[in-house]
Amino acid sequence: VRKGHLTADYRRMDPSPEKISRTGKGQTETYTNFRQIRVSLRPDSEDDMENGILVVVPWFSYDRENIQLLEELSQKETKFETLFAEYFSSFSKKELKEKDEKQIKEELLQLTNAQLVLGKIRAVYFDKFIFL
Repeated sequence: VRKGHLTADYRRMDPSPEKISRTGKGQTETYTNFRQIRVSLRPDSEDDMENGILVVVPWFSYDRENIQLLEELSQKETKFETLFAEYFSSFSKKELKEKDEKQIKEELLQLTNAQLVLGKIRAVYFDKFIFL
């Protein structure tokens, strides 16, 4: 098993939003308003007729002093849920399990920040990341 890869149906949990807020020296806030996102993944091959299902609940960390960013995140919540669903649906279960979790989070961070005008989020985390 390679470190950071999603080789099992379970993964090491991210730290809690409360822990990130506490350890961020008062500078970090978390945005945790996302609903559960259920994504139908691509089949593993052309012969495979079954799609895998992925259930994720993302959350973000950002600079606590940027209140305008909080408002923008709230206004664009549905847009980000769609962005995450589209990102994950472009992969098969096998492809996601072979992909490094750090790389997935970095790609989602860049995609999310590209949609923001009033600031940038610091990191993407997952409260849930479960293959069904």
